Amino acid sequence: MPAEGDQPPPAPGAPIRVRADLRPIQPAPVFLAERPLWRARSDEDPWTPYRPLAGSELAGLLRNNAWTRGPAAFSVRWPPGAFALPDANMVSIVLRVAWQDRELWLMGDALAVHERDLLDLGEPGPGRHRLLKAGHHGSRNASDPVWVAALRPEVAIIPAGYRNRFEHPHAETLATFRSQDLVPWITAPACGVRVAAVPGGWHIQTGEGNEAFTPLRTSPLP
Repeated sequence: MPAEGDQPPPAPGAPIRVRADLRPIQPAPVFLAERPLWRARSDEDPWTPYRPLAGSELAGLLRNNAWTRGPAAFSVRWPPGAFALPDANMVSIVLRVAWQDRELWLMGDALAVHERDLLDLGEPGPGRHRLLKAGHHGSRNASDPVWVAALRPEVAIIPAGYRNRFEHPHAETLATFRSQDLVPWITAPACGVRVAAVPGGWHIQTGEGNEAFTPLRTSPLP
């Protein structure tokens, strides 16, 4: 079996799938990592949790740290510095993944205050077809309306646990997405959500076995 790094690149237009495997890394108060699954062999489960290579030295990631994996380009957009803060949510990584004409914005546990800071830093940048994994499980303290309007995502996913004690996602957050003509996919009632970037749009599959297709917007993003 060839090593993962020796896999040939996919054909143009081939789907890309990304799963998040976020876990706290101590002592650095940040979270790693997002694993791109740009090519899945038939003999491996593409949803196996990411494990760092033996002997790898784990370190915190900061804004503008970047790397590539196959045709996907990864860039950390938050945090801008190694802050020592009592709340790990305040330094949760925001990761942007770019592939062809698509962008994935993986917000981790980022809050609205971080989203406004990102706007001040010039994010989200030139328009692309975007998927948003909403921050902080869809709480009322995240998914600032101005940030969501700037991103203009075509697909939104809210990772919220079933009957969670925080009652995520919050009604105000859902209203924010509705104002952008979006109905977000919520992981718990859907029994998990997988999204693939495919020609012409996004293919969504739930753990219940339901499937949907969201076409790309034809109007250019600002």
